[in-house]
Amino acid sequence: MRPAVQRIVTRLQRRALRTMHVTIAEHSYAANFPGAPMVPNSTWIPDVREQDAIAGRPEVVYVGRISHSRGVEEMIELGRRLGESARMVLVGPADANVADRLGAAHAAGDVDWRGPRPNPEALAVARRAVVGLSLLHDEPNYRHSMPTKLIEYMANGVPVISTPLALAVDLVTDSGGGEIVPFGDVASVAAAITRLVDEPALRAQRSAAGRAFVAEHHSWDVDGERFVDLLEGWVSDR
Repeated sequence: MRPAVQRIVTRLQRRALRTMHVTIAEHSYAANFPGAPMVPNSTWIPDVREQDAIAGRPEVVYVGRISHSRGVEEMIELGRRLGESARMVLVGPADANVADRLGAAHAAGDVDWRGPRPNPEALAVARRAVVGLSLLHDEPNYRHSMPTKLIEYMANGVPVISTPLALAVDLVTDSGGGEIVPFGDVASVAAAITRLVDEPALRAQRSAAGRAFVAEHHSWDVDGERFVDLLEGWVSDR
């Protein structure tokens, strides 16, 4: 049914452009909505946060929907490998086909799954972590999208570790706010986490670099004003 559905969706997109105002959140959508203005899905920049000395067991955090393609198996294995050296904390809802597996890992103490939380609470958990993870798989719907959670981690002063999706590589490389690891390579993720735990100066450097880059290039303080201007322009046109 894919060709038929694709034709229907294409017609709906063209109709949307003819009959209503459309804005897109990423450049990757431009081919589907040619001419639509782009306002990026950026983030608020909280008050400056300096990396604190680690008190107690370090935490590694993932915030977002939990699924196979978002790396749940890698994170469970990572929790087992880290053991007492760091706690693997997951915040967010789990897909039905991984919920039992994740619940069992939580009961076994391999991960600390805290379930869904409002975004401010989830980011408060992330803010205490030594690193934020984005272990997305190499799938078509991820290849040309920016993992927003990386921007949120960096905005909160949290160094990041990401798989090598194109936009994630650009973000991490340009900012200096983290590391890129191969797809499915839990050993490389564990080694990167150990470096950040053992080297406070490196952790502080990546925290500051990532936060400064996001404040300059991905701040909703700037993009939000552009969005409001766009909406006001549309209203005036009416």
